[in-house]
Amino acid sequence: MAKINPDKYKSCDPAVKRLVALMNEDDITIDAMSAKAGVGKNAMYQWRTRDPMISNLRACLNACGYDLAVVPLDMSGFYDMVKAIGYEDDK
Repeated sequence: MAKINPDKYKSCDPAVKRLVALMNEDDITIDAMSAKAGVGKNAMYQWRTRDPMISNLRACLNACGYDLAVVPLDMSGFYDMVKAIGYEDDK
């Protein structure tokens, strides 16, 4: 299968760049992702120059086994939030 040229997505949102990298790692074409995630392939091609709808980006990430999440920019607060929701690291 043909890989997606990441240079065509170099000025887009970092989340789209990551999705393109994931798709290339798994040899998923835009046509295949469109069918798998239920997102129009024309919409995905437009992500080169336009920001995606969050629901479409999330659907594609979910199809790759990932999710879109809101995380703090200051990671010191992140660990407090993780503890607050009850997650404990087994390390």
